[in-house]
Amino acid sequence: MEISKNSNSIDSKNKIKELIRELLTEIVAEGHNFKVGDEVKFNGDYDGVVVKIHTSGKLKGHIDVQKKGRTSQVTLDGRDKREVRLAESISEEGGVNINASALSSIEQQLTVGLINTLGHGSHPMADVKGLKYFKVDYLVDIVAKNKNRLRGDVKKHIAKIFKKLQVAMKENSVNEAMSDYDFLIDQLSNAMDHYDEREFVKFMSDDTQYDAKALTKLFKAYWKVNAKDRFEMQIDVNKMKKFLAKMGIKK
Repeated sequence: MEISKNSNSIDSKNKIKELIRELLTEIVAEGHNFKVGDEVKFNGDYDGVVVKIHTSGKLKGHIDVQKKGRTSQVTLDGRDKREVRLAESISEEGGVNINASALSSIEQQLTVGLINTLGHGSHPMADVKGLKYFKVDYLVDIVAKNKNRLRGDVKKHIAKIFKKLQVAMKENSVNEAMSDYDFLIDQLSNAMDHYDEREFVKFMSDDTQYDAKALTKLFKAYWKVNAKDRFEMQIDVNKMKKFLAKMGIKK
């Protein structure tokens, strides 16, 4: 039995690693139209300035970058965010930073892959050690914008990552503790696309005061609401509260 368990664990890890590889190769990052004078990050985390744009010939789409403090230049593919990107900082973005310790090593790798593949291209390449500098809201944003480009099995792993990060955010909140009621509203407003009925009921019943029977009823009612009204509830907390009140759920 022990051999079987170990074998299943290895197979599972290998499958997720394969998903990460596919994610990195299947999704092609869109390039940025650089201008001479743009400050950039290139070849990892080097600082530089764009000094020339190649618009024709074999080097069309490439740019010449001068490393800060140096006179030498390097030619890079301006369409490849792995090579070069704008040097805007992500440190000013709002929200809570990613708590990498809440994720398994494979989930950390997948999160790095998501950021580097789907990211806006305005920050240095992510790595496991640097995940703590990225915001949860940023991760949610880039996944939401590329949701239709992701396979179903990848989405399931991403949903698990979001759930773990949400739990970590709830547990680590010191200055503003979120009540079960507010947490339920947060999930209904922001995370329902990542749940099926069983996952929603189990996750919420484990982490809130609400019982499985009430949550099952809530889940079914939520998805019976037409798309327009559902969207309005997601952006208007008062409408969400009215919906919950009809379900017998009040603060």
